[in-house]
Amino acid sequence: MKYIFTFCVLVFAIGTQAARPEHPFGTLKMHPKLEQLKNDMRFPVANANSRVAASGYPDSAVTFSWDGAAWVQDGAYRVRYTNGKISSITMYVVQGPISIPAYTYEYTYNATGNATKIEAVLTIPGSPPVVMNRFVMNYDIRGNQTALLIYQDNNGTLELNSGDSIAITYNGNIPTEATTYSFDFSTTPAAWAPNTRFQGITFGAGSAPTGLTISYWTGSAWNPEEERYSDVNFGLGYFGFSATFGGLIDVSNFLFTEVAMTENSYAGTPTDYVMETKIGGNWENTEKGTSTMAGGVISETVVQLWADTVWVNDNRASYTFTGGQLTAVLGEDYVNANWENSYRESWTYDASGNLTEEKGEIYQNNSWMTAFGNRNTYDYSSDNRVFRWVSEQFDMATDAYTNVSKREYYFGSFALNTSVAGLNTLKVYPNPVTDQLHISLEGKEATSLRAGIYNLQGQLVQNARFELTAGHNQLQLDVNALAGGIYQLRLQTGNGLEVVKFVK
Repeated sequence: MKYIFTFCVLVFAIGTQAARPEHPFGTLKMHPKLEQLKNDMRFPVANANSRVAASGYPDSAVTFSWDGAAWVQDGAYRVRYTNGKISSITMYVVQGPISIPAYTYEYTYNATGNATKIEAVLTIPGSPPVVMNRFVMNYDIRGNQTALLIYQDNNGTLELNSGDSIAITYNGNIPTEATTYSFDFSTTPAAWAPNTRFQGITFGAGSAPTGLTISYWTGSAWNPEEERYSDVNFGLGYFGFSATFGGLIDVSNFLFTEVAMTENSYAGTPTDYVMETKIGGNWENTEKGTSTMAGGVISETVVQLWADTVWVNDNRASYTFTGGQLTAVLGEDYVNANWENSYRESWTYDASGNLTEEKGEIYQNNSWMTAFGNRNTYDYSSDNRVFRWVSEQFDMATDAYTNVSKREYYFGSFALNTSVAGLNTLKVYPNPVTDQLHISLEGKEATSLRAGIYNLQGQLVQNARFELTAGHNQLQLDVNALAGGIYQLRLQTGNGLEVVKFVK
């Protein structure tokens, strides 16, 4: 079985057949409902991005789509926290001047902080709430995730629609065997079916496995042509036992995030291994991966295939790290005793460490062709919080990036600092607001300030005039009479105009 890179999916998608079958490690499964959740939250799975504290994180956001000529507001979120973790995310559909709460994701955690249940509750005004989907995550006493169950509403009844599970056998606290199962809803009756069995799992000094034997379920029995791996090393990172062997994810990893996350899956795929296949009762060499270190990091992985009596080169990946982050991968194939370019991927980051571009290219007709790309631009407050994120995607038809989505974040009682012509350190809070909207700013000079509140139709619904002094000014607007919704606060002096959105 040949070493897989994420790029082979890309190559297949554009019509160039990549002869790399899927590696059995590090493959996270994606159910349709998880894809929907991912699209709703508009960011990829990121195991390290779970919330641990509310301070500094946005309480709400407004989202926009690009219609080809301009940004169109299409949604909004409200995020609530309990004990430092997200307890719910309410999603609003925006249609012109109207914001309608569509549904709410409600989170339940266990005593160790793992999310065990997330329910998608339909919240139509004037109707009782209805649980449309339920995501259940089960864990064993050692903290390993053992199941992801997805329930869907069927005429008022929640029914198990899909899911994955893994049964783990331990020797003390060390996993020695595991079998994965999938819930097959297409059968009558729907039932759990085995997929893959891992036996003889061994560990070295670290937390990642170093050896194992794999069997595959054929539908009625385990295939006797097993695969055996030895000298395994996860040199680019290890996702953990449940993700690596069961393809299981904690759905709370889809939590609200302010910035883009890379979707590369090099971490979680072995950089070193020897693979044998059991044929006719005998173990035969099949494939081998060998990595090279340089400067304390892995610089290269070479994959070889067994040819009767000798290992022969097949493909290799060269890695570039910048500041400890993987920033480039070059893939090459071994053809006629020469290494030939095949694909390359690259990642760039801004000074705050946030991903600004992720790009993949393939090598065709002696030149590189961009096959996919995602580009991100961020605006930061003076205290280095992202308050705007614009996302672009590469369009192969035009050979250029085009706008896709935009988010604007609001920090509630955590005031957002911005800069405005004639005003310094502007703070507008709380956001969302209930009754009193506070405006804190430093004036460069004595001047008049006009404050106008506009609805989404552009109509002025409230205004006020203030006389500013040079130095600190603390202003207040009573917005108790405003209807619930999204508004613009326009602050204008003789030196400029600042527009701040807030949620009532």
